[in-house]
Amino acid sequence: MNTLTISKGSTILGVERKAVSFSAVLVVYKSNEGYWKGFVHPYGITSQATSKDKALKYLKEQIEVYRDELKKYDFPTNLIYQHLLDIEDREMFSVVLKDAIEKKGIIDKENYHAETYTVQP
Repeated sequence: MNTLTISKGSTILGVERKAVSFSAVLVVYKSNEGYWKGFVHPYGITSQATSKDKALKYLKEQIEVYRDELKKYDFPTNLIYQHLLDIEDREMFSVVLKDAIEKKGIIDKENYHAETYTVQP
């Protein structure tokens, strides 16, 4: 199983490092501009939509396509681990990661929705 490993003893975006049981995080949030943005980290998949549901639907569809492609090539790390390029996405990732470490699965809050995934069984 691939896992997002956050080594204990240092920090990443203000989060204490430790191993977690998921390998990807899907996040949809209300942007500062008023629309809904989303991303799947570490895949580099992003979205922008007029509603949370539209952004979430698009990201979930893209995860399925991405997973199918990863599986074809035996989950190569160069295709799995992409950087968050958008500054607002990076800021939201640090907020969400704190909650995702505490509670894997689905996190639904007023200003964001997050889901954790495991790439390989």
